[in-house]
Amino acid sequence: MEEEDFPRGRGNQKKVTFLETKSIKRKHEDALFKDDSETIERRKSNLEKRRSESKVTIIEEDVDDDDEDESPFKMFKYGEGDEGDENTEEGAEGVIEDGLLSTSEIVPKFSKLRRRTISEGLLVLGAIKELHEYEIVVNLPSMMTGYVQITDISSSYTKLLEKLGDAQMEGMDEVQGLPNLQDLYSIGELVLCKVKSAGTTKSGRQHIQLTLDPQAINSQLSPSMLQSGMTVVGSISSKEDHGYVIETGVAGVHGFLNNSDAEWYMKNSKQEQPLFVSKPIKCQIKEVKSNGRSLVLSTNPTAFSRAKARKQDRAPKLPVKRHFSSLLPGTIVNATVTKVIEKNIKVSFLNSFTGCIDQFHLEDSSAGTSLYKEKQMVKACIIFSCPNSKSLGLSLMPQHVDPVNQTQSPLQDLKIGEIIKQSTILRIDKRLGMLVQLHEESRGFVYLPHLSDKKDKITTQGYKVGGIVKVRVLDINLMDKLASVSMKVSILKQPFLGYYDIQPGVKVEGTVSAVTDKGLRIQISAHVTGFVPNLHMADVTIHKPSSKFQIDQALQLRVLVVDANKRRLLLTHKKSLVESTLPVITSYDQPEVDMLLHAYIVTIKDFGYLVRFYNDVTGLIHSSELCIGDEAVEEGAYAVGQVVKCRVTKTYPVEDRRISLSLNLTKKPTEIKEADYINPKMGQLTDVKVTRVTDHGLDVTLQPGGARAFLPKMHLSDFTENCGPMLACYERNDIISNVMHWSFSTRRNHAVVTQKPMLIQAKQNNELIKGFNELQSDAVVMGVVKRVMKYGVFIELPNNLVGLAPKSAMSDDFTTNSDAFQVGQTLRANVTEVDVEKSRFLLSLQSSMCHPKKGEDRLLMEQYFNERDVISKKLATKEAWKQLLKPKICQQVEVEVSQSTPVGLVCQLPNDVNGFIDSCYIGENEAEEGSKVSAYVLNVDLKEKFVELCLDPQTIHLDVKVSQQQLSKKSKDSDVAEATVAMVKDDFIMVCLNSSGRIAYIPGRRHLNDIRVGDDCLAVGQTINVIKQRFINNRVFTEQFVSQKKNTTKPSAPQTVEKAVPKKTSKKELKNQAKKEPKKESRKERKMKTESADINAEGLQLGQTVTAVVKSILECQMNVRVNDVIMGRVHALEVRHFMTPTKSPFKGMQVGQELKAKVIGYLQVKDHHYLPITHTHGVKMAVDLTLIQSKLDDDDFKTEDLTLEKQLLSYKPEQTVTCMVQKYVQNVLWVAVTGTLQGKIFQLNLSKNLSEVQKPAKLFKPGVVKKAKVVKIDMTHKVLELTFVGTGSSELTPGMILNGFITRINPGVGLVIQLPFSHHGRVSLTDLRDRFIKDPLTGFKKKQCVRCCVMAVPKKDNAVLSLRASDTWKDHAAVIDKDISSAEDLAVGDIVKGYVSSCTKVGVFVSLSRKVVGRIQMKNLSESFVKDPGPLFPTGMLLTVAVLSVNKKSGKIELSSASTATGAEDPVPAKLRVKRKENLKRKRNLSEGEEDIDSGLEEPETLSDTEVEVIQKPREGAPVARLNVDTGFSWDSSHAPEAKRSKKTVLRNEEESSSEESDVEEEETVVKEVKSKKEKEAIAKAEEELLFQTERELMDEDKTPQTSDEYDRLVLSSPNSSLVWIRYMAFYLQSAEIDKARAVAERALKTMSFREESEKLNVWVSFLNLENLYGTEESLLKVFERALKHCEPIKVFQNMVNIYVRTEKLEQAEQLYNTMVKRFNFNKDVWISYGYFLMKSGRHGAAHKLMQRSFKSLTQKEHVDVITKFAQMEFKFAEAERGKTMFENVLSNYPKRTDIWSVYLDMMIKEADVEAVRHLFERVIHLSLSAKKMKFFFKRYLEFEKKSGTDASVVEVKRKAVEYVESKMEVVADS
Repeated sequence: MEEEDFPRGRGNQKKVTFLETKSIKRKHEDALFKDDSETIERRKSNLEKRRSESKVTIIEEDVDDDDEDESPFKMFKYGEGDEGDENTEEGAEGVIEDGLLSTSEIVPKFSKLRRRTISEGLLVLGAIKELHEYEIVVNLPSMMTGYVQITDISSSYTKLLEKLGDAQMEGMDEVQGLPNLQDLYSIGELVLCKVKSAGTTKSGRQHIQLTLDPQAINSQLSPSMLQSGMTVVGSISSKEDHGYVIETGVAGVHGFLNNSDAEWYMKNSKQEQPLFVSKPIKCQIKEVKSNGRSLVLSTNPTAFSRAKARKQDRAPKLPVKRHFSSLLPGTIVNATVTKVIEKNIKVSFLNSFTGCIDQFHLEDSSAGTSLYKEKQMVKACIIFSCPNSKSLGLSLMPQHVDPVNQTQSPLQDLKIGEIIKQSTILRIDKRLGMLVQLHEESRGFVYLPHLSDKKDKITTQGYKVGGIVKVRVLDINLMDKLASVSMKVSILKQPFLGYYDIQPGVKVEGTVSAVTDKGLRIQISAHVTGFVPNLHMADVTIHKPSSKFQIDQALQLRVLVVDANKRRLLLTHKKSLVESTLPVITSYDQPEVDMLLHAYIVTIKDFGYLVRFYNDVTGLIHSSELCIGDEAVEEGAYAVGQVVKCRVTKTYPVEDRRISLSLNLTKKPTEIKEADYINPKMGQLTDVKVTRVTDHGLDVTLQPGGARAFLPKMHLSDFTENCGPMLACYERNDIISNVMHWSFSTRRNHAVVTQKPMLIQAKQNNELIKGFNELQSDAVVMGVVKRVMKYGVFIELPNNLVGLAPKSAMSDDFTTNSDAFQVGQTLRANVTEVDVEKSRFLLSLQSSMCHPKKGEDRLLMEQYFNERDVISKKLATKEAWKQLLKPKICQQVEVEVSQSTPVGLVCQLPNDVNGFIDSCYIGENEAEEGSKVSAYVLNVDLKEKFVELCLDPQTIHLDVKVSQQQLSKKSKDSDVAEATVAMVKDDFIMVCLNSSGRIAYIPGRRHLNDIRVGDDCLAVGQTINVIKQRFINNRVFTEQFVSQKKNTTKPSAPQTVEKAVPKKTSKKELKNQAKKEPKKESRKERKMKTESADINAEGLQLGQTVTAVVKSILECQMNVRVNDVIMGRVHALEVRHFMTPTKSPFKGMQVGQELKAKVIGYLQVKDHHYLPITHTHGVKMAVDLTLIQSKLDDDDFKTEDLTLEKQLLSYKPEQTVTCMVQKYVQNVLWVAVTGTLQGKIFQLNLSKNLSEVQKPAKLFKPGVVKKAKVVKIDMTHKVLELTFVGTGSSELTPGMILNGFITRINPGVGLVIQLPFSHHGRVSLTDLRDRFIKDPLTGFKKKQCVRCCVMAVPKKDNAVLSLRASDTWKDHAAVIDKDISSAEDLAVGDIVKGYVSSCTKVGVFVSLSRKVVGRIQMKNLSESFVKDPGPLFPTGMLLTVAVLSVNKKSGKIELSSASTATGAEDPVPAKLRVKRKENLKRKRNLSEGEEDIDSGLEEPETLSDTEVEVIQKPREGAPVARLNVDTGFSWDSSHAPEAKRSKKTVLRNEEESSSEESDVEEEETVVKEVKSKKEKEAIAKAEEELLFQTERELMDEDKTPQTSDEYDRLVLSSPNSSLVWIRYMAFYLQSAEIDKARAVAERALKTMSFREESEKLNVWVSFLNLENLYGTEESLLKVFERALKHCEPIKVFQNMVNIYVRTEKLEQAEQLYNTMVKRFNFNKDVWISYGYFLMKSGRHGAAHKLMQRSFKSLTQKEHVDVITKFAQMEFKFAEAERGKTMFENVLSNYPKRTDIWSVYLDMMIKEADVEAVRHLFERVIHLSLSAKKMKFFFKRYLEFEKKSGTDASVVEVKRKAVEYVESKMEVVADS
């Protein structure tokens, strides 16, 4: 056989000559036939030596079919007795002995895949076993398993995943059409894999990582190796018109699969959808083109079955050889048997290749190799190939040789854990095990270890072929078509081998393996574990599970839920469930009516209890069924988790997943049926008895009879506001008279009654219908609002009849707001249409059709107040309502302001009564939070339970004294009087009579169905005329006066805002009026008329009164026309004197209405007759108008047209201004101060209330009027900076209460807070709470808003803060850990708490407060021995300490944390404690009378290591030193005075000991403290454990360094990692060491390699951030200039401007942007970024000008991209209409730019204008685009209609798509 050429890279090796080869061959032959014992022994010793020296470790398999003494070379042989082969052991040794090859270069061949033969780069055929979300499990030959990650499918699929990840990071929609793994593959599918890595897990199991990527599999192929008929694996890269482009993975080679072959593939693989991009596919090469660069591929299944690798044709002169790399697994070959042995068959094919077929991969594995003979021809499939050893494995199995014609695998019927009692032995292998027949076609193999439980040597003796054995399935291999089974008795007896064996509801036994806070971990079997939640530990709640349960405790349990796929098992230990004898429910089809069951409560709601059975089957016990017998269950009787016994009352279809249950275990004999209501007794009056009061109504029983019924809350009164208070009046056992039967509830299965007086009166007047048959067109009926929708209102009639009143039929006046009606409201309706077939009917609520009764408005208001008086009397007897009902109308009360909101003030009245002062009642008064003010009662809101107050009565012309006077019982006054509206409610309107100042009431509704729209809506402060005053029950009732005179002539003057009353016009008059109107002007006439406006606008004089016609109404302004042509604007602040925050100032005004206005200025507006891109100077003059009545009446009023600069100069800091909210954008609230001047309020300056600061967009809505203080005047941006809180001063003073955002959390140190006005502050751990906790930073996160108190201001912009409730709130809980201001607050013996601040050699320092720090000496840390306190006392640790001494002069405090001193638990864990010896023996006794100088030490054993010295054995003649102790301590490392040392022998510290040891090295030392052997062992053990823990922490890569030394080690290991350097800088910043952080940054820039440009840029950016936050402007600019020199300038500029924007330094950001657009004017991204900055800041005009500037610098091609981006910004930040105009202009020039169409559609869809989007789609689908692009738009159109359209619109889109396809087909046919 001819040798294959070396691969690239090995050509420089020494070439073996022919003579050397011959010599080697002779040595091999001699070695093969030489059989003397001496040679054998020599070879064995050499082999053992090489084994020990080899770096490669051979891992033995669990089951080995070779002999134990087999050599490592022999085990890779193809067969036994294969003499003369170069790969035999002797041959290999011969080559090694001659020195030609080394052991590392030899990779022996192997015949079978095993654990030791699996290596990286191996190609293998596998079968897919499992498909998970992110992983594929693949069965490999020889019962092995591999794993494929989702990123190893193909490069195209990985790109889709990356796009999906980027889209999710940017908050965009998901990538369209991303297939999951189940779409790509199917179970049992054969796939070609490549081994990425092979190793073992921690548990010793083999783990093989595979890849399916064609680039990895075909990496060794080249274009010259590709030939027709060859099988390749690829993935679809794109879809073309005639087929698919296939990515083959071979460099520079692409394939093409036509549509006909693709259909074959889809038909074969049963795909329901077309092939998609990234789909892996196996193809056969039909034709090779362009020297292998282009391939024509096929997927025809018949071609695969016929395809075989054949010998290549040879040219006449130049022989061609097939490469080994081209033999991919899955290739079919014709092979010749060359050798047959017991285990395998050796074959050859293609003349030059040999391989092996294992006995398990024969056509019939039960017959073995006996059926095959040498030179026999077989059809085989390659199943693995090893490129390193050139080993090939083949298979003769039919499913591998001909996979197309194979049916479903019989193994799929097997289940893991299944026991097969009758399995037949087919074949016995003494070395491996036995092959058994499981079912008819499935087989399994029993390996030797699974034959028996014996620990001795297991053999197959005693078993015969044909014998019957009992086995259990352990695993299934779809590649080998073989199951792994076991005969072990222990496995057969296991109740549950896996999760698939367990069924919900069964009883199991288990042992406790762990006790956690969340529950118990239970071991069921060796491979099955479960979990018992806290809720299911017992029938009662267990608060300390560790005291109830112990490890290895046996428990009786029942299975709740099992999920075999997720290996999840939930169990219960509730005795009532485990021992229950009632039926077990595991599915919704099992329950039957009246079946009794046990369940546990999971949720308690107002409507009932949700209970759960097994397997997550859930049922509902409705609130009406919460009764035992006739007694209702009291609230709180049951709790979540409690087991209840219930009865099934109703079952539903399985797909509904519902079960109705009841606690009443007996059947109800007297239930009212629905049929009882279809009779003449409908509407009968009866008495009821209350049995239960709920939030939704009253459960009652009918009297007499006791039948159950329900009285809903909304049926207690005709007025929705009184329903809630009426419900509170009733209690259990109350009798309610004269209620009426209304309907029947099928859900509750009992009657529904009503107490509405109007419905009862309608029944008495025969105005109620009894059934659908009584409905007739034009009939007037009474009903109740059931549901309010956007398109109309659903009205409920008696007997569950529900009709719809469309939006168009809700009122005679045009209205679009259906929310004017409330659920439960009583209405009168007219039947307009009845559909008998569908049992539907339509209603009308228009008063013209419902015929309201005369005087109904007066009767409604009187009935409302009469009902309210009755409710007040009943509630006055209840303790919960007494205090609320005490305040009387117009009574003066003292209140405390607790909260300030945009709509008013929340107050607190005496006796904890809540109050509210609307902003319109405040006037010029100012009230801050916490202040006490005097207010007057206007109304008591019983529904919401608060008192409505007025702070300034003059705002509504209220005379309090007159209103408090008593009135005559009945008197009348018919004169017309003026009144001021004081309060507007649904059922009444409170007014103040201007003549007397007395409060009066007018009806809120003019009839039952009244909706006030337009000018009919009254606003607080509005002046109206009233008439017919009546005095009833000390109230003045009156009516609004409306003039009945009709103006037959045209009015001479327009109406003003306050006095305008719209004229009622009938439909007939409107038609006649429309006929008389002139025809509309043509477009040309309108254009000419508009162009003349420029001249006339400037002709108007300031102060001139004009007539204006309303053209459009916006949130903050109203656009008008003066003299039909001049454009004008009325700002919201120029409408009324008194602004109502809750209502728009333009309320009551309509388009087309004429108003009287006065000119107060001029302004420039854009003319949109032309596109802004083509006509950049389309600016026109407009007039600014006012509608304020006082200004209109003042003839001398004239304002000066001030510029913005002049207006700004008129304001001063701390001045109070009135402003109107415009919008909230990016932490800034923009307000309008005047019609042209804007103000900005930063988020922290919006309110003192935390909830308002966190959600400003919801509370500060456009149109809200507020008062603010001027902070500063921004002349650069020409705006005012304002604040809603404080005095307007930006200086910090101690004691201020502020809101702030957390910007940084420093573990062990505290928080960094951003304060208003660009200030910052720091909070230490001791100032976070009034009670110290173990983890003080728990509950805090970045960007969280907190309330803090300024304690000190050491620097101008940096403050010391406190978050303690005692410092920030007046009402707070008791202070547990007080704030210690100085050492004088402490006394010896005090027990206090603190946090560890640092650990040094002299002790541990503890912060007792932000000012006070104490020290704990080493000896006082613990009762045990502590050598190194660092690991035991980390920074931030909470300690309980006792004060030992206090030096009040120096402020030094000595503490102790030992348990004997504090009485608390010792801080050192029990595992690390080392006991000290109690008594220390002195070396000599003290003589009598000698003073004991150590008498001050009562407990010498508590001395620390730093105070005990090793005493050296003295030399001969030297004086003996005595042991003395210095009882004091020093804060520094200095020693005691020298004089003191002369008197005593001082215990030296570690430094002295080390210096002494250098002088006396050879002297013997004697330790003064004598320890026992046990103590020494304990100390050594503790030191060893501490050392082990330290080593583990150092080896942990994820551990964050805690010291500078650890960071130094880290940067030495990764000097080029910017992340490490940045973390090092942050470490110093946490401790406020700014200079050290700068030094780290400088060091990083010098250390990092110049090639690491991106990494160095990251460090530069961090350096800039550091200087921006902690440096000066000068230092920041210096670093910025340096960065520009070393990095790419544009990147530095972009990062710098982002820093400015992020830290809200907008002025510097704008300056930098101006520099960027000059320096990088060629870069479109710079212009777009600058535009985004301006748009986001609300400066839309500047952004528009910037876009025009960019066109002068950018190329024509880039203009389109810039316009598109700016159009998107218009949609997001400014005017959507302008964005539409820009998109339309671009698309008119580039109609086929589908990317712009797509972006345009996205923007419009977000606008939620369905019709506009639909119109846009219609335009797109009628464009002339390619079929591929049209398909994309049709698909988007269909998705849009499915989400926002109707079924009809969806069908319409499909129809249009079909028409498009048919039109294209007709064009093709015609051509």
